[in-house]
Amino acid sequence: MSAGPSGGEATAQGWGPEPQRLTRRSPAILAAVIYTGFSLAAGLVFLAVTIAFGDYDWVARIGGAVWVFALCMIILMPIITPWIRERMKSRGEGLPRPRVKEAQDAPQDR
Repeated sequence: MSAGPSGGEATAQGWGPEPQRLTRRSPAILAAVIYTGFSLAAGLVFLAVTIAFGDYDWVARIGGAVWVFALCMIILMPIITPWIRERMKSRGEGLPRPRVKEAQDAPQDR
């Protein structure tokens, strides 16, 4: 295969690196996507509720939504990350572990 305009290898889909599955690479990235999504959803729900049922000014609405987002991030980070890491470990996904040299592979001093 030849190099593309950006220096990447040609793939079946076009130019550039092969696409990678997010879950195969890093449990931390997958967990970050999950807890950020839940936190963003919670902030948007808060904003929607204050618009629909409250008589608040926009500073209070947006400030409250940002506060809910931040609190949800703080609460969900330590909950979601280990849960995803354990789940991926039990399924055999994630980054491969480095091979540890065994005693028979190591050079011996004689």
